[in-house]
Amino acid sequence: MKKNIILFVLLIFSSTYSQPIVINELYNSVSNDEWLELLVVEDSLDLRNWDIRDFSSSGSPQQPLVFSNHSLWNNLRKGTIIIVARPENPFSEDLDPSDYLLIVKSSNAVYFSGNVFLIAGSSEAVQIRNTSQTHIFGVSWGSANLNSLPQPKVHVTGTSSSNTSVYFKEDSLPEILVASNWAMNGTPTMGAGNTANNIAWIQSLRAKPDG
Repeated sequence: MKKNIILFVLLIFSSTYSQPIVINELYNSVSNDEWLELLVVEDSLDLRNWDIRDFSSSGSPQQPLVFSNHSLWNNLRKGTIIIVARPENPFSEDLDPSDYLLIVKSSNAVYFSGNVFLIAGSSEAVQIRNTSQTHIFGVSWGSANLNSLPQPKVHVTGTSSSNTSVYFKEDSLPEILVASNWAMNGTPTMGAGNTANNIAWIQSLRAKPDG
């Protein structure tokens, strides 16, 4: 019996604190120029054929946006920020991962296929899934999406105002699952980290590669 309890605890710990990639920020626009900021936490991550799936404001799962089989998504270094942006955004793409920053339009068929996300202010859920469509991590808010995502996730209280961001403020995986460590309706900081603690975490990931 004791052995089974220990195994159960280890499984919970493993599934909760071993995300290789997380959502660090979501930008909700008054129009359609929205974007997601992903942060790579595990070195040499292969995102080929993973996907991003969002849910409607009523809690219905949408068709996913799928990462292509392109080599850009292979062997990503931890500390890399990936901006996945809707095509309406005016800024240019950045396809050079050497500076730990990638900016890719969701309409770019070389790197993505499938459905382009649209963030709802009243209620939203966005998840990252691996090649087996297994949930890795997600962020949600609003009552309609309270139970849309399995663990590990964070569900933030409140609604998202247009032209603001929902973002993680802290500097570790355990903290990312706590709603009070997230800001609602914050100032967007695309590709730059969200707070002093968050910036320090990103820099530490880059300074300490695995191996």
